[in-house]
Formats: sequence, C-alpha cells, structure tokens
Amino acid sequence: MGSSARRRHHGLPPGAIPPEPLRWVGLTWLDRGPAYWWHRVTLTLFLLMATALTAAMGAAVIVAAAPDGAAVLTAVIGVYTLLGIGVAYVTLRDIRTIDRRGIVLGGLGTTELRKRLRTMRTAVAAAAVVLGSALLVLAVPVACAAIFTHFVRSFGRYTIGERYERERLGLDV
Repeated sequence: MGSSARRRHHGLPPGAIPPEPLRWVGLTWLDRGPAYWWHRVTLTLFLLMATALTAAMGAAVIVAAAPDGAAVLTAVIGVYTLLGIGVAYVTLRDIRTIDRRGIVLGGLGTTELRKRLRTMRTAVAAAAVVLGSALLVLAVPVACAAIFTHFVRSFGRYTIGERYERERLGLDV
C-alpha cells in the first residue's frame, strides 16, 4: 500500500505538477475528507480562542487607561482602532493575493516578494528596538486584528490558497 501522499496524487492527470501543501491543512485539501474538516474546525476554534484572548487583553489596556482621563482614553482607543483597521486591511489584501495568485506562505514565492518581505522584516525589527516597551501595548490590537481577520476567513468555502491550487490542478472549482 502506498503512502497517503501517493494516494492523493493518484487522481491527478499524468504529468501534473504535484500540489503544494497549504498552511494549516497540508495536503488534506485535495480530498476534503474528515482530516481536512478536522483541521478546519480546530483552526477555527483556535482562532476564536486567540481572538478572545487578545480582545480581552486590549479591553484590559483600555480599562486601565480610563482612570487617566478622557484624553488618554480617547488616544488609546484611537490608536487601537487605527492599528486594528490597518492590520485587518493588510491581512485581507494578503489573503486575497494568496487566493488569486497562489503565493503559499512559507513556500517559495517570487524574488520580488522575498525582497519585499526582507525589507519589511528589517523595518519591523528596527522599529521594535526603537519603540521597546510601547510595542508590548501596541502588539495587542495588531495581533487581535490579524487573528480576527483569519478567524472570519476560516468560515469560507476554501482555506487560504486552496482555490488557486484547485484551479491550477483542474479540480472542482
């Protein structure tokens, strides 16, 4: 008996490029069997818990800022709102790019994308050194917005990147 990867590739046309494993679901997306749905359910539950945790942390920061006065409270809520909206927008844009162009995170990708990611990582690292402890407070809305966006997307028909891979392989899209 062959490996499960061989069985999954068995239904592909001869000479087809083997499919890429997708983040969080591996190759289970090919047959969408119980393992695929188990991965999707556990991912959704994990994202729900992470969203609740980061939202509670954000609420704690806002409640802690309330006694300092209305100006401080307004500033904290404003910064959290802007950061949350910005991160949610960037996350949604990246998800859409992955769904349309098939750039699998953690996979190969283009040289231009690698350069862009390297530049972004360098900028983030430099900002982390400069901002120090303020990042601990600002990380809460950033994490919450990114996790919440993935949580909402986890209810979609396909997981991130699956639609592109199905179209590329000529499967039921």
